[in-house]
Amino acid sequence: MKKYVLPYGQGSKEIELDETLVLKEVRTKEFEPLKNIPYEVLEAIYHPIGCPPINEIIKPGQKIAFICNDPTRVANSFDFMPVLVNEMNKLGVKDEDMHIVFALGTHRPMTEEEMVQAVGKDVASRLKMYNSLCNEQEDFKYFGTTSRGTPVWINKHLCDVDHVILTGTIVHHYFSGYGGGRKAILPGCAAMETVRVNHSFMLDPAAGLGKTTGNPCYEDQMEGVALFAKGRSLFLFNAILNAKHQFLKMFAGDYIKAHKEACKFVDEVYGSVIPKEADLVIASCGGYPKDINVYQMQKTMDNAACAVRKGGAVIMVAECVEGSGSAVLEEACRRLGSPQAIKAELEKDFRIGANKAYAVTRLMEKAKYYLVTALDRKMARDMLFSGAYDTIEEALAAAEKWNPLSLCRKALSRYRASKNNLSRSSYKGRFGVLCRLMSFLSEKPIEISRELLHRLPLSRSKEREGSQEMFSLCALFLGKTLEVFSLDVHFKRFRTDLAKPEANLAFVQAGKETVHCRFGFPDSGEVGGENFLVVRQTRQHTGPCSLIPMVQADQGADFAIVLFRKFGFSQR
Repeated sequence: MKKYVLPYGQGSKEIELDETLVLKEVRTKEFEPLKNIPYEVLEAIYHPIGCPPINEIIKPGQKIAFICNDPTRVANSFDFMPVLVNEMNKLGVKDEDMHIVFALGTHRPMTEEEMVQAVGKDVASRLKMYNSLCNEQEDFKYFGTTSRGTPVWINKHLCDVDHVILTGTIVHHYFSGYGGGRKAILPGCAAMETVRVNHSFMLDPAAGLGKTTGNPCYEDQMEGVALFAKGRSLFLFNAILNAKHQFLKMFAGDYIKAHKEACKFVDEVYGSVIPKEADLVIASCGGYPKDINVYQMQKTMDNAACAVRKGGAVIMVAECVEGSGSAVLEEACRRLGSPQAIKAELEKDFRIGANKAYAVTRLMEKAKYYLVTALDRKMARDMLFSGAYDTIEEALAAAEKWNPLSLCRKALSRYRASKNNLSRSSYKGRFGVLCRLMSFLSEKPIEISRELLHRLPLSRSKEREGSQEMFSLCALFLGKTLEVFSLDVHFKRFRTDLAKPEANLAFVQAGKETVHCRFGFPDSGEVGGENFLVVRQTRQHTGPCSLIPMVQADQGADFAIVLFRKFGFSQR
């Protein structure tokens, strides 16, 4: 047995697992952290990307506004802000001609103590500091409307200066593609209506993690910032951190060109290949502040969703010391009760907070989500989580009760106990019943049903009849009257060997990710039994069979545990 320690709030949670079951442990790629931070900051700003060095941009007597991250983003601003401010002094800019605006977006205001902690006591004592409060409309100036209809209102404290320096870190973002860059301004320092309209594009299928070209959210943000940038100087300073919050690399220069180069490095650092989607994923957000509330935890939920198979389970290790992080999120989940209903309402009336309710619950259409958390248990239920527990062991036990194989075994047991009470005609010929069996797990119950079809032992002598029995016993297990409809499943294409299922563990970085899949049926031989997606295909394919999920891990995350089972599927 080996002990695994997962970050949790300011501490950690532990679990012991048989390390012989561990297939692969994937963390962020190892890069040597930067050692001389002041030197690296100066190197970046004097050798920028896409623009002249800082001493050719900044002139004596000019005014500068710095944009800094709020506490929900790890940036280590206290390390680089003193260097930047002192260098501006050397270039002829006085302290009284500089100030800091904290990019809150729609988040809560920062306290004075949090501001000081963010940039350091020295800088905080010298420069004025402002929260960008999205609901204080008088604090914003209008710069036009984007082609997609987003009114561009930007914080006034960024307007009457000669230069705006955008600081922060870059991570993958679940619908805007990447953080950093233009996001410091929009949504970071934008009014509520600006954020609301821009974020409504998250419902577009083209919006997603790591996507920029064709992503309506990203493109709208870029257009909005361009409207603001007319006649203004924007200079970027973004850093990439590792899971230990150490600096790996710094990028400075043109806010578009430098950001694009930085995003390439983000992909390199936080990109990993996993063998397949898994039955079970245990994901740590990376501790505080990544797991400060459900609002922030959702980002790692997205990460885990890319590693888990349809109908699987995810265990989130997240303290959520500040609860949900949004009263609107809670209310939308409680009142509407399903991701479908939440999305339908958002399409009619998009509201910030309610959009996060959709971001959280839509993932539950793919897998069940369990929490290891300090979150109030009723609140967890209201937000549609399958359970909330104190330990990883408790969550694992709960998840195991609901994995598809366990469900099938329970269904089989219940069916056998009640078989004498069933008329044979009550189940004969009902080929579509199983397609409704796991509808609570998936928008595409056919996929779940076909997987379960191959996981249950069929009657070897009467395979079709055995399949019919299985449909009925599963319906009996649910205790529901299920719709009967016709479905061409091709029962005889595969046979299943469940004699020796193997449990395997893999460790996958818990971070932002995209999944790219290629699959097909070979002409003969093994289908690739551990690859459940192959089994669920209804179309006939030729060529080699392969599944290659790419996981792009989020900065600041630690790792996730991925559990999957192998079953042997062979062509007949």
